[in-house]
Parts: sequence; C-alpha cells; structure tokens
Amino acid sequence: GLFIPLILIGSSFGWFCGYHWEHLVLNNHDLLNTRLNTYALIGASALLGGSTRMTISLTAIIMEITNDIYYLLPIMLTVILSKFIGDRFN
Repeated sequence: GLFIPLILIGSSFGWFCGYHWEHLVLNNHDLLNTRLNTYALIGASALLGGSTRMTISLTAIIMEITNDIYYLLPIMLTVILSKFIGDRFN
C-alpha cells in the first residue's frame, strides 16, 4: 500500500517546488499548467525511485502512465539519480 501514496506525495512536492521555482527564481508569473504537471511527474518519479529503488520497471510504469515518449529521458535520469542518492544514505 505504498505505491499510490508515494506517487501523490511526490507529485505534490514536485508541483510545489516547480511552482516556486518558476514563480520566485525565474520570475515567470505566466505559469503554464503543462510545466507544473511536468514538475509533478518528475517529483513522483524521484520519490518512487528513491523509496523503492526500482529503476527499469519504475521507468516503464511511469512511461505507461504518461503515454508520452517525450518524458523518457528526464524520468530515467531522475529515477537513476534518486536511486543512487537513496543507496548512499541507506
């Protein structure tokens, strides 16, 4: 029972960080919803990758959820980096 809560928490944190990155750092007040959704997707991938330490299967699952090949490279890099950081701390 951890998969869906990790997706929700990670996507919320990714959306929150993306909103503040775009709004405060880049001074982009005309936020596009697709950009924030991308931040949410990357946040969910990062939290799942760091918690479950699955790389290839998690990337395949997230790719099936999005159904868009455009996000393959960012998801792969995020999952591999979060697994590497999770392995270093535990």
